[in-house]
Amino acid sequence: LLWREIVDYHFSGMNRPKTLEIPCDELMDKIRSWGLDLLSMMEEPMSEDEWNAKHGLFSTKGAADSQDEDNAFDADSSSDDSEDIAEKALKHTKGRRDKKQAAAQSQPPKPSYHQHLENQSSRSTNRLRYMLKSLRETPMDVTLLSETAIGKSLTKTLKRMKKLLRRVRSKNEHELEHNLLGYPNFWKEVNWGVTRTGSDHCVKSCSTYLECILQDWKDMASQGNELESGCKDDEKNKSLSC
Repeated sequence: LLWREIVDYHFSGMNRPKTLEIPCDELMDKIRSWGLDLLSMMEEPMSEDEWNAKHGLFSTKGAADSQDEDNAFDADSSSDDSEDIAEKALKHTKGRRDKKQAAAQSQPPKPSYHQHLENQSSRSTNRLRYMLKSLRETPMDVTLLSETAIGKSLTKTLKRMKKLLRRVRSKNEHELEHNLLGYPNFWKEVNWGVTRTGSDHCVKSCSTYLECILQDWKDMASQGNELESGCKDDEKNKSLSC
C-alpha cells in the first residue's frame, strides 16, 4: 500500500490528513476487530433461563420445584392433629420468609432480564453506528479488503440483518423493537452527517448504510481490476510494437 509508507511521514503542525492518522498495521487490527464485533452483536441474545442461571436467579423450573416442596410438606402434615399442622405451617412459612429477606439484604438489586436486553440493544446500537461511520471514513483498497476480510464480515452481517427482518415480517417500529430486543436497532434511520458531496445530510438505517459501504468497496475493486487490466494491455501492445 502506498499510504503504508506515507503514514510514517512526519507532517508539520495540523496538516496531517485524517485518513493517515493511524499506521497501517494498527488500522488493520482495528478493522479486523470491527468485523468480529459486527458478527458478534448479530448473534442470538442470551435466553432468559441462561441469564437467570448466570445471575443466580430462580428459573421457572426452580419455582416449580419450590412448589413441589410445599405440596410435600402439606402431605406429610395431614397425619398430624390440627394444632401441630398450624404450628409447623407457621414455622415453615416464617423460615422461608426470613431466608428470602436475608438473601435480598445481602445482595444488591439485580436488573431484570428485560432491562438486560434493553441495555444490550442500546450499547450495541451505539457501537454499530460508530463502527459503520469509522469504516466509511477509513481508506480502503483491494489489498486491505483481502488481508482483513472485512468485506466478508459485513456481507455476513447484512445477511443476518435481512434474515431477522424477514422473521419479524413487520415494518411497525414497536413490533420490531419488541421482537428484536437485544439486537442493535439496525432498522432505525440515522443522520450520518453531511454527504461526501456536501450537498445534504445522509439519513439511512444502519443496514442501508452498511449496504452502501459494501457497494462502494465493490465499485472500488471493480475500478481497480479495470485499471490493472488496462495497464497489462498497454504493456502487451508496447511489447508487440517493439
